[in-house]
Amino acid sequence: MHVSTNNPSYWSPPTKPDRSVVAKRLRIFSGLVLILLLLGLLFRQEITDQIAFWRYQPTDKVASFAVRTGLSERGKFYLYASHATVQPAQEFNEACDGIEYTAAVLGCYTATGRIYVYDIKNDELDGIMDVAAAHEMLHAAYQRLSARDRKHIDTLLQAEYTRLKDEPAFASHLASYGKLSAVELSSELHSIIGTEVDKISTELDQHYARYFTDRQACVRLHQKIAKVFYEIERRSKELVDQANRLAMNIQTDKEAYTAGITQLGAAYDVLERQIRLKQLSSDAANREIVRLQREYDRLDSLRLSINQRVGEFQTYKTQIDELSLHADKINTSINSKLAPSAATMHP
Repeated sequence: MHVSTNNPSYWSPPTKPDRSVVAKRLRIFSGLVLILLLLGLLFRQEITDQIAFWRYQPTDKVASFAVRTGLSERGKFYLYASHATVQPAQEFNEACDGIEYTAAVLGCYTATGRIYVYDIKNDELDGIMDVAAAHEMLHAAYQRLSARDRKHIDTLLQAEYTRLKDEPAFASHLASYGKLSAVELSSELHSIIGTEVDKISTELDQHYARYFTDRQACVRLHQKIAKVFYEIERRSKELVDQANRLAMNIQTDKEAYTAGITQLGAAYDVLERQIRLKQLSSDAANREIVRLQREYDRLDSLRLSINQRVGEFQTYKTQIDELSLHADKINTSINSKLAPSAATMHP
């Protein structure tokens, strides 16, 4: 006979849970929560970075930064987790407000962990934004080093700084940051050396291999950009030196010409008086006239030479002025503070 289990006569109350089992489960649950909280505290940065990475979609330009500077997956991770953003002048100045730097600011890594790169519109400086992005990524990487690792890396960076500090280009670049604290100096050295210095210690190079698969690709971009500025400075100095030498030469010959003309005029006066007073024979007078004519021809040739060199000096001056305008144009293109604001731009 089939008996329905829905029949009340066959119902039995649920078994009460064992209190010891419940307590055990609560302890396990509490333990898991505690472990998760501890893991969250220990790996808070890693978790925050991972979430930020997942939420970020790089633009084609930012993605190209990672490729062109030879970033590794970790380097790309830090760049993307920092939500690297290319910005026009006004937005960039607002995002990087408060950055103390005596030269143009190309990028910044903010206190909120964001990377901003100034959108530089100058084909002659192709690669400058890429290097700036890698530079800022290394700030993010340095911040995430453990205290032990940072102490060790600081020692390696200090050794490189001691070796490089007397090189004019390196010293000038570092000086442009103004007064830095010890931590700030180490962070800047970490970014500058990593993106700009080709030959470094093997151990430090191995450290940077965490963030680059080809660090030299980034260094080559920097060197290409630095060459633009170096060539302008070199050519400008060369032209100024040539113009100064020419100016001194012209001045010397002008003084000689003026003195020669004065002497020639006096000699003609003497000759004229001697002829008038019949103090010279015809032959003697003719010889003196020929001599004075040769002197006049020499001085006139000197005058023509001076005029020609004055023209050359003007050419040098024009070239120097053009080079100065070129340098100003380049410097303006990388200085977000000098860019016209939206309010001053006209369609």
